[in-house]
This record gives sequence, C-alpha cells and structure tokens, in this order.
Amino acid sequence: MESAASSSSEIVTSIIRNPTVINCPHCNSKILRENMGLLVEDTTFELPVKDITDTKSYNRWYQLKDMFDFENIGFTKNKSGTAQEIKYLTCADCEREAIGIAFMNEKKFYLAIDLVKEQ
Repeated sequence: MESAASSSSEIVTSIIRNPTVINCPHCNSKILRENMGLLVEDTTFELPVKDITDTKSYNRWYQLKDMFDFENIGFTKNKSGTAQEIKYLTCADCEREAIGIAFMNEKKFYLAIDLVKEQ
C-alpha cells in the first residue's frame, strides 16, 4: 500500500528560479537578484531587434509578478495596436535593447534568458 506522503510528492512539480544574479549584457548593471524569477520555457513571445518592425522569438524566460522585484529595469511606451497594455523591458542604465516584455494588465513580466547575463 502506498503512503499518502509518497503519493503527494509525486504530483509536486519543481519550481525553478534564477539561481544567480541577472545583469545587463552591455553595461553589467544588476537587473534581478537571485531566486526572484520563475523559469518559464513553454511560452513564446517576440521582442523587437534593432528596429521596432524587426522581431525575434524567444521561449526561455524568467517570469515575475511584481515590477518592484527588479533591481534596475526600464519600460518602453505601450506597444501600439494591441488591446492589452504591453510594454518592453530594457536596462534602465543603458537602454540598449529590449530584454523582456511586460503585460501590465495581467501584472506579468518576462525577462528573456537569452538576452541577459547570469553571474
């Protein structure tokens, strides 16, 4: 007979958070402290590349639910042509490129793992 403890442990999924500090790849400014972002790998969003009309898809993110969890983040103006309030995330110090996306109505913030530097 299987115990209740062992059956409950089988249904628990592991929660993976960023194990290290996240920095801007350009100016090395700290963007996120360790263990703040939840790893999300099953969601794809597009971010602008150089020109707002050119985009690239990313599918590995650290998700946050509070904009105040960031150490140093900037927000762009609202993305036009969408029903919900969407902004892009950027390093507040250098503002070199979009490194994430924010769904302001849902209070969900996604930082692209491929566009930041983990220490």
